[in-house]
Amino acid sequence: TWRIANDPQPCDGKMGTIWPPLADALINILQVPIGFINTAVGATSTSQWLPGGKIFTRMVQSAKHAGKFRAVLWQQGESDVIENTSTETYVSRLIRIRSEFAARIGYNPPWLLAKSTLHPTVYKKPKQETAIRKAIDILCQYHGFEYGPDTDILDGENRGDMQSMRHFTAIGQYRAALLWFASIYNFLQRKKQTDS
Repeated sequence: TWRIANDPQPCDGKMGTIWPPLADALINILQVPIGFINTAVGATSTSQWLPGGKIFTRMVQSAKHAGKFRAVLWQQGESDVIENTSTETYVSRLIRIRSEFAARIGYNPPWLLAKSTLHPTVYKKPKQETAIRKAIDILCQYHGFEYGPDTDILDGENRGDMQSMRHFTAIGQYRAALLWFASIYNFLQRKKQTDS
């Protein structure tokens, strides 16, 4: 069922997220109703989203139930850093997930991919972070995905401390939402130009 998108979000823990402030920003500018279908699961790698698994199945079911929508917003990558996922593996997994998702729902919505690899309270793995960031570039340049925001630019006061182990502080969540807003707004403007 549809409901006001106050945190906590369904399926995604008990903490705050970037999605309510993103929706507020979009509504204020676009002046249309905004709906998010949240199928997120925290601390998951691309291996857990592959077709045949519970998360993929739930994402497909949610999409079919909701009807056509504008885009998939992909904010993920840290768990692949932890698992040392290679650039090539990340690329092939995302292509497979998107392709089979489109086949199951009957159309191919655009996917906006965030660069989301930093989790400084958990690890410092620049080589593995770079591998995932490179994978996003390859996917967006050669495989029909779209760029979302680079939330890795948010560091320092934007990140949770060692006691919280959170990705973002409250101000970091808000700033990540603004980065997503800019990406979505620019995507919609580009789409408007190509459609006209």
